[in-house]
Amino acid sequence: MSLNYAEIDKILEELQLSGAFIQKVRQPNFATLLLDIYRPSDSRKLLISLDPKATRLHYTSHNYKSEVKLQRFAQFLRARIDGGRITEARQIGQERIVKLTVTKGDVTTLIFARLWSSNANIIVCDQDFNILDVNYRRPQRDEVSGGVFNPEADDLKPSNKVFTVREHGEQLLNEFVDDFYYQKGYEEKLEQMRANALRNLEKELASTNNAIKEAEATLDNSEDGEGFKHLGDLIKSNIYAIPKAAKEVELDDWETGEKVKITLNPELSLIENADFYYKKSSKLKAKKEFLADELERLFLRKKGIEEQLEAVTETREIALLREILDQIKPAPSTTGKKKEEIVGLQLQSGIFKILVGRNSKENDKLLRSQAKGNDYWFHVRDFPGGYVFVKNQKEKTPPLEVMLDACNLAIHYSKAKSNGEADLYYTQVKYLRRVKDGRQGLVIPTQEKNMHVTYDEMRVKRLLK
Repeated sequence: MSLNYAEIDKILEELQLSGAFIQKVRQPNFATLLLDIYRPSDSRKLLISLDPKATRLHYTSHNYKSEVKLQRFAQFLRARIDGGRITEARQIGQERIVKLTVTKGDVTTLIFARLWSSNANIIVCDQDFNILDVNYRRPQRDEVSGGVFNPEADDLKPSNKVFTVREHGEQLLNEFVDDFYYQKGYEEKLEQMRANALRNLEKELASTNNAIKEAEATLDNSEDGEGFKHLGDLIKSNIYAIPKAAKEVELDDWETGEKVKITLNPELSLIENADFYYKKSSKLKAKKEFLADELERLFLRKKGIEEQLEAVTETREIALLREILDQIKPAPSTTGKKKEEIVGLQLQSGIFKILVGRNSKENDKLLRSQAKGNDYWFHVRDFPGGYVFVKNQKEKTPPLEVMLDACNLAIHYSKAKSNGEADLYYTQVKYLRRVKDGRQGLVIPTQEKNMHVTYDEMRVKRLLK
């Protein structure tokens, strides 16, 4: 349920926006706008929501995570009203249209927040009501840049229906509405993510159960390697009693006391025939061991999924659901898309991904297509060699072990390898500068730091393995 006009009037009365300054504009999602409001000794966040089920305007004390990249509309507002002063904030009649008048220098901007459940929008005009930009572009309503929007000029007729402010206890209505809708949104998102997680986990559990059945059936139908080993033992123990170039031989089995027929390859020696059965036995044993290991892995996977299902059913933490969904997220479809070229080496050091260019061509391609500004770049000083990049992890700095892995890889793919040690420097990719008219991939680092590392061959072997 969205706010009615009586509730909007009450909230505007509580907000006391006139005289406040707008510090920053943010847009966490397509339907929500946040304005950081400042007045001496008081900073708050004004939320304007265009969600059809919860169209509203109020101060909020809750944090809203950014779900989309910075939108065009938010960028426009930042340039237009950041640092501006709200000189007027009022509702137009009973229309659920809030008008904010913002002055910045000698420029006046009118912001109309139409809080209609069926047709909400934020429309920004100049002081002559010419539309500068809108959150949702609607050409059929002439709500586009260059149009005109002046709801105050319309013949506004008061509604015959009397709306009242909902019961909000001892809280301010603003605080009540803020908590009510945040909790409502949290519950809706929680249940949506829970449903997604349950659906994906149940699908994965069914797939795992099918894989277990197939592995068990294959294991049950697999031949016994011990039988073939026994045939090899029989051949070796009767090597002098078996005619040369025989295609088949019948021997006494000391385990059962019965005769056993054994097929032989006349082109092989008897020792080679015995080895054939030994190798066959080893292959079958290895296959059974592999199937047994695979079954153990599948049962562990099944147990893990069942534990996740229980956690998903019981939790009220969106963060946990998001973590589980990330773990079971299917790989994106590549249908109709060009397969991404793999450049150089892609290795793993703990949670950090490492990219290695082994020559100037790979160095250049990694710099152009895969290295981002906050990634770390490593290179050996005074020797030609490959570039090593450690991909950035949000709010995490590569620990010493990861840096040593990167340094050793840089030495390994450089002319300094034969020295057994090297001086290296590293910096973030955003501090690299390309050399004008320089050779392919050539860069000059700035804000670089130095390391001296003794080459560790075993470390490199572990990484490459």
